[in-house]
Amino acid sequence: MVLGAGLGTRLKPFTDQVPKALIPILGVPCIDFSLLQLRHAGVTRAVINTHSHADQMEAYCGSNPIPGLELTVSSERDQLLGSAGGFRLALPKLGGGAFIGMNADVIQMIAIDELVKRHQKLRAERKVSMTLALLSGEWLLAQSGKYTKIEVNDSTGLINGYSNQKMQHTPFYSGVGIFEPEAFESLPMGKPAEFVPDVLEPLIRKKKVGFLNVDALWMDVGSPELWWRAHFDLYQRYLNSALPEHWRARIEAKIGACKIHLRDKTVDYRGEMGGDAPALGKNSIRLHNMSYAISNLGNF
Repeated sequence: MVLGAGLGTRLKPFTDQVPKALIPILGVPCIDFSLLQLRHAGVTRAVINTHSHADQMEAYCGSNPIPGLELTVSSERDQLLGSAGGFRLALPKLGGGAFIGMNADVIQMIAIDELVKRHQKLRAERKVSMTLALLSGEWLLAQSGKYTKIEVNDSTGLINGYSNQKMQHTPFYSGVGIFEPEAFESLPMGKPAEFVPDVLEPLIRKKKVGFLNVDALWMDVGSPELWWRAHFDLYQRYLNSALPEHWRARIEAKIGACKIHLRDKTVDYRGEMGGDAPALGKNSIRLHNMSYAISNLGNF
């Protein structure tokens, strides 16, 4: 299941007109990267929950965007159900067994097959209800944000807890996990629920949460700054043939929709404005008629 219902508040003003899951990167809808990862791992059917700009999301799902991967909508049109309530609503559409969960607004190359094997092992040995991929290694060090510190037991493979302290360069939940239906079945159907307090915390206390440390490409694109930065990070890897072929082929088919200016660090999706669009200033991004100047460059 790919979580695509979010409001994308941090990505305003762009998400006023485009759902977060369909925000393009190098011309490719963000969600495509997750769906291509699933198809590459052998998945043939995915469920996507929808709420914000539901018409656009449902049209996308019905367009057969990833050949070989059937998309099913879990509609939250009337009420956004949160990071756990959405899983609960979708359970009847998920086939009754363990399933993969990931976010639509994260570009990641986490090895799904390794996570599945880890979950199967911990399920057999520890009866876990979920196994979470925790970002570590070089890709953890590349993150500039602060995240909740997760406490693990390496000998058992279980998550013991986490602190409320936000820290930099501490392994954190990547948003990719393997879940048993039992993890969500106790939640009321059709009611809002959140993953951490309503699902994760109770299962940690029951010693039902496993983990796998992963060191893989991981990019949050949930803000204009992060979205802008991801274009240049991915574009450099695209030029260096350092992306998986299933991503590279999709980028080659879509990249003509935007103009990347490496010198001025601008990304321009002109859309309906065509050749009459005014020039962008340095360090800016534009999607159709919405522009955003990036002022906080950090160490970019």
